Amino acid sequence: MTSSARQIVVRVAALHWPALLIGSACVGMVLAVWVSVPSSVAIAVALVGAVAAAALDGSRRLAALALALVAVGLGWGSLRIDALERSVLAADLDRSGDARVVTLGPARTSAYSTRVLAETRSFRDRPVRERVLLKLPVGRSPPRGAILEARVRVTEPSPEQNGFDERSWLAHQGIHVVLRASDWRQVGRRGGILGLGDRLRERVERAVSRGTSGVRRGVVLGVVLGEDEDLSADARNDFRASGLYHLLSVMQMVINEKASRGSMSRYALIVASTARAPTSGSACLSTIRQSPSSRR
Repeated sequence: MTSSARQIVVRVAALHWPALLIGSACVGMVLAVWVSVPSSVAIAVALVGAVAAAALDGSRRLAALALALVAVGLGWGSLRIDALERSVLAADLDRSGDARVVTLGPARTSAYSTRVLAETRSFRDRPVRERVLLKLPVGRSPPRGAILEARVRVTEPSPEQNGFDERSWLAHQGIHVVLRASDWRQVGRRGGILGLGDRLRERVERAVSRGTSGVRRGVVLGVVLGEDEDLSADARNDFRASGLYHLLSVMQMVINEKASRGSMSRYALIVASTARAPTSGSACLSTIRQSPSSRR
């Protein structure tokens, strides 16, 4: 490395060392997707890096700290992936019992059942922390973040049918079992940061819903919050055919970013004014239906 290049590297490291260290931890977590290491190895490498950082100075100290953080990220990522691949409830397949679960998202209702992603807190009086797919009887739907007590049966995901592999789809989310509830009741709502996020989201939803109904309401909620539960099957098909279905997930990321930055209230006011516009939702749907791809 030439002296000028070395000076540039040293200057960048001196000015942006926090970003470099954070990036090192992120690199370690990304590597865990392809490489899994035992916790003991990750801890040993992290300790070596920490000791070297204490003995060195300048850019060498930064490099040693970066190595230590890569090891920490790799070890933590390996633990997380291992946890996602294991299932405690798999040992209880075909067993029934009382469970306490917390819903993690909006419920989707079909002609046969109501499905919602949830986290199990207990099963048969045994503490359990595992993500599951909860299937409820057709009828009322629990809100996001609801704490439910239900009588459930632990089952495997449905086999592949009509080109959809439910087992694979759930496995990508760290879910390995399905809880089929015969009856349930809501006993509370989750609190903390996640509970605050639920309340902020509901506030935005109320702002969006003011003055809207039917398909228009479903389109606005879908574009603003990334939720398509209120869209009819025809409207969802029009979104997919037009190539704009990704807007639902993109806007969901936007709303999450606004919540994390504490600007949800201001965003809610903007959304409310947009929702009250006479043609906002209907114009969006009309544009989608008029696109060439949606007519094919």
